[in-house]
Amino acid sequence: MTVKSIQRHLKKDTIDVVEGVINVKGLKSYLERNGYPLIVALCEDATKITSNVEYNYLTDSLRGLVAPLNSNGLPTPNLFAASSPHVIINAIHKYPVGSYAYVQLALPLAINAAPYVLFHTCSDNRFEAADVLNRWTYTESILNQHGINVISNTSDGDPRLLKAMKIRAGLDNEITTSTFSPWFIVHNKPEVPMNVQDMVHIVNKFRNRFLNKEMQIGKLFKCEQNIENKFSCFIADIDLKDKMKLDPTLKMIKEKLINHLEANVQDSKETVLFLKIMRLMFRSYVDEDLSLLERVHAIWTANFIVRNWRNWCKKHIKILNF
Repeated sequence: MTVKSIQRHLKKDTIDVVEGVINVKGLKSYLERNGYPLIVALCEDATKITSNVEYNYLTDSLRGLVAPLNSNGLPTPNLFAASSPHVIINAIHKYPVGSYAYVQLALPLAINAAPYVLFHTCSDNRFEAADVLNRWTYTESILNQHGINVISNTSDGDPRLLKAMKIRAGLDNEITTSTFSPWFIVHNKPEVPMNVQDMVHIVNKFRNRFLNKEMQIGKLFKCEQNIENKFSCFIADIDLKDKMKLDPTLKMIKEKLINHLEANVQDSKETVLFLKIMRLMFRSYVDEDLSLLERVHAIWTANFIVRNWRNWCKKHIKILNF
């Protein structure tokens, strides 16, 4: 994409790109203009950036510094106005320089809809689960005021976001039977958005563990030494230099490959089982052809196998820490 293409997109689809501001009006305009329902799933993540402080002439302020979070879990606004040389120097000495770009996207509930950047800020990656909860609550509230409903909050495996999810699900309290069923312990209220861990991160983490560690499943083993024989058809794709690259993972969980291993490769039962778990998980989230019942069946089959594998490991492999 060229610079001019990006500039045209910004001019057409962006109302406010001020750091730390939730772009509610821009999101609503985007949804209505494309005929999407006013329902979104929110997802967020941080990415490493080169630390630097710059002057933004459009706002007459500094960017690249990290503002403290307020009671809404958002950066304190208007903190880095470049009103004088003294103020600029003081801000640079007082506040940390950000090393991460933290971005929150709003994903419309429509097939092939592009996500919309709802919020972005410069971060030093220092925040707590309480800040996440405050930001989620405030974001959901302000979107709801504009008629936009949030159905879920999604993230990777950051322990602070997972802790926020556990608190929302009531898993930080004494475990009691859920109103859903005796088989559940989660007490999510209908008005509270669901908690979802990003499936791309989950399935890639499974791939990474599969390729760089020895794992035992019952009496069967998956060892790094026999990977080349089993995956020689795409040996370049088992390189772990890029741990979040999705294409190699999708190749690993193709049904034809799994069937080939199961039918033709000796002692591949453990490998086949692991790849089937990955395939079930991924399809349950992203396969548009699955019915709701098939989707639920797929994710719970994978969940059942992984939980039982975990319980077996806790009982038989004492050195593991779960």
